[in-house]
Order: sequence, then structure tokens, then C-alpha cells
Amino acid sequence: MVIMDIDFIRGKHLTHKATLTIPTDKTLISIEEVLRHFPGATRVNLYPSANEPRYQVVLADRVIFISAYNGQPVQQVTQAEAALMVNQVFNGSTNAMTAKLVTENAPSELNPRLLPVWQFSINDTVNTRLYISATSGMLVTQRHDYWRLFDIMWMLHIMDYEDREDIHNPLLSLMSLLALMTVLTGLALVFVAFANKPSERS
Repeated sequence: MVIMDIDFIRGKHLTHKATLTIPTDKTLISIEEVLRHFPGATRVNLYPSANEPRYQVVLADRVIFISAYNGQPVQQVTQAEAALMVNQVFNGSTNAMTAKLVTENAPSELNPRLLPVWQFSINDTVNTRLYISATSGMLVTQRHDYWRLFDIMWMLHIMDYEDREDIHNPLLSLMSLLALMTVLTGLALVFVAFANKPSERS
């Protein structure tokens, strides 16, 4: 698990930051105006997307996205818009790729909290998949075969066979306790063996 660089496992080499920019020739609504409409917002972020600049508005109970042009809630990102983002960030060829909208039953390699997303499967040697948020239009994660192998080894290592996140789960705690007891028992036996060793007679 520690042979390969963690950034390689996370697929950082597969993508780069998007070069999208916020147009300066069009008028955007101000953050102050956004806050007037959403006084309970704890954070407001302006970012470019493949379609138009958008505001991310973080509320206490949800996150919403609105157009930076008119303040209206944005519609779900289309496949064409998501594909534009893939072409922006992917370092390889996108000639042979397929797309699927995932709104429920997230694959095991994707955190369900990221749904809904567009899943783009690249036909390359490592079976790359790029996940584009269907809400924000931004890349949320990338996966490939080396990550999947690492994920299996990590699952076995922490003994969390469902979420693969809980390093304090009962099974791992039990096995750790048994291992500690085994080590202590071994040390005790070594001490007893040396203590009862018959002395040599001259």
C-alpha cells in the first residue's frame, strides 16, 4: 500500500485544473444581492462552469447553486456541459468514452454524498472514470484501477467492509486487542521459560 505515491493513487496525474474563467463582458449579480435573497447563508462562492458562472450558496440545511447572471436556481448540468468539463481537465484522449447520469445507488468507488454526478468512463488501460457534479458542473473525483486495488487493500487493512472509512470499527478493535493479548502472552511465556531455565552445574 505504501509503494506507490498517494497522489498517483488518487489520480492526480489524470487531470489538471480547469482553465475556465468568469466572463468580464457580462454583468454579474453581487454577493451582497445573493445574501439579501439568502440571509441565512454561511458561505457564498463564485466559480466558473462549462455553461455559465455560478454562485454556490451554503445554507444550514442544504447547498444550492444559482446563476451568477440572474440569481435563478440552475438546472441540472447536461451531458454536453459535463463533457466540456471532462475535455477541459482530462490529460488523455476522450475520443472513446461513455457517459451515465448517476442519481442514486452510487458505485462503491464514489461517496454517495457527491450525487448526482455524471460518470464518464474512459476506454484506456487503467479504466479511468471521471465524475462531474450534475449540480455544479465541476470535477469531483477521478478513479482508476490502481485506486480500486488500493481501496481493496485498505478495506482489508481497516476491516471495514462497507463504508471503508471507519478505522475504529468493532471488528478492527477486537482483532487489535487479540493481537495485543497474543504479544503479551508471548512475552510472558518467554519470561517464564528463562526464569525456569535450569542452572548449569560446574
